[in-house]
Amino acid sequence: MVNKMKYKNIEKRHTDSSNWINVKDRLPEDDNFVLVYNSEDKEIIIANYRGNNAWDSYVYGWLPDNAVTHWQPLPKSPEVEE
Repeated sequence: MVNKMKYKNIEKRHTDSSNWINVKDRLPEDDNFVLVYNSEDKEIIIANYRGNNAWDSYVYGWLPDNAVTHWQPLPKSPEVEE
């Protein structure tokens, strides 16, 4: 079982309110993980855009039609020395 609170806390820390893109203006490329605003549950989650306004997430599985209103790219991964 996925710990929903763990993911919510991670996602909130990496969200910049100025970077939100309205899905009416533009959608991400297909099969691309992004941060999304789930308007049904009023929360920010990571979801994969599958095309044709279809979104799925690790936390909720497939999201209902029109649940996602805004999205933004995930932050870049940190550089790690090996």
